[in-house]
Amino acid sequence: MANATAKLVLRKAKSRADGTAPVYVRATHARRTRERSTGVWVVAKAWNAARQQVRKSHPLAVVFNARLADMLNEARARATTAQTVDDIFRERAGTFTAFVSDYIEKLETDGKYWEHLKYQTTVAKLHEALGYQFPSRAMPWEALTPEALERFERHCRNVCGNGANTVRKECVRVRTLCKRAVRLGDLAPELDPFVRFTLPRHAEVKRRRLSRDELGALQSLELKKGSRERLARDIYLTCVFADGARISDALTWKPSNVASEGGALRIAYRSQKSGRELAPKIPPLGAEIVRPYLEAGGRYLFPLLKRGDDADPVNLRKRQQAATARVNKSLKVLGEMAGIGGDGLTCHTARHTYASLARRSGSVFQVGAALGHKDVATTQRYLDALHRDEIDALSDAVWQNEG
Repeated sequence: MANATAKLVLRKAKSRADGTAPVYVRATHARRTRERSTGVWVVAKAWNAARQQVRKSHPLAVVFNARLADMLNEARARATTAQTVDDIFRERAGTFTAFVSDYIEKLETDGKYWEHLKYQTTVAKLHEALGYQFPSRAMPWEALTPEALERFERHCRNVCGNGANTVRKECVRVRTLCKRAVRLGDLAPELDPFVRFTLPRHAEVKRRRLSRDELGALQSLELKKGSRERLARDIYLTCVFADGARISDALTWKPSNVASEGGALRIAYRSQKSGRELAPKIPPLGAEIVRPYLEAGGRYLFPLLKRGDDADPVNLRKRQQAATARVNKSLKVLGEMAGIGGDGLTCHTARHTYASLARRSGSVFQVGAALGHKDVATTQRYLDALHRDEIDALSDAVWQNEG
């Protein structure tokens, strides 16, 4: 009887709204077929079926092809001795690796790209810390012990260089996976390693917030039109004026998202992180910054991304991270130029700055709604949605004394 065979296939029938489809390892033996997800999603034109790999033109081709090669080689090695098609994936079945792979794939399929990437990173770190290669070498549930979690904690801190709060978040994600496994019956409650493991403590973070005078110092800088510093300054200030918008959202704003309302502007968009519909009113002081970019008529309001960067959610996230890093680098220089110091001046401080200023003019509920928070606790640490008019009134109150 012929040995089992294995190959990679693009499952176009499972394509998502953005046009990407998942790549699976397909094993065949005695006319029976089994498949295993690789976690790789690409558009059809980026897949080379003959070469069994993602085309080099794809921005993540090297990373994706390394993962695909590992999984395909493992499957082919098992195919040489497999008695049935199930033997090829049997070691993975019922393992921690199989469980989390399915969960990560579900996050991606559901469009939760941010969570998908976070869990993928966490799980890869955990496998590396315990001597397994994700996703090619399966890690059994038995390997996940309180002692293993301590190794994982040290690995994040000492090898990955993560701060205290990042290490805690990584451990919390693993705990979430274990709780899910217990709830679904994949892990016996008495084998949950977190029963005897204490999560790392949360460390207080000193968040930088700019005062009105510091914002004025930034805005008064004479910067060359079209320069990297001018673009970084303008997008930062716009995020402050736009109810503390996240830089990730601001990067994807297009002219079509902006509407004029007298001397003010309104930017309507859906938050990538929370999925909530937001429509902050930009006061005249902020509208002066935005209008030149609006009149330029580019694909994006702020030209930091290029056409096609948002075609693939994974690629978009990568481009957003790169653009954010460039803006943060410029902000540090701008802080020194403005005489307010560049240390700790990042894109996210625009959000902190707005929250701090707005709290003086409105209630915590109003501030939370403007920021797009889902609950009061989130706003207290740093709401139920209010009528848009109330949020507009808050923005008007915040900036009413400005020019």
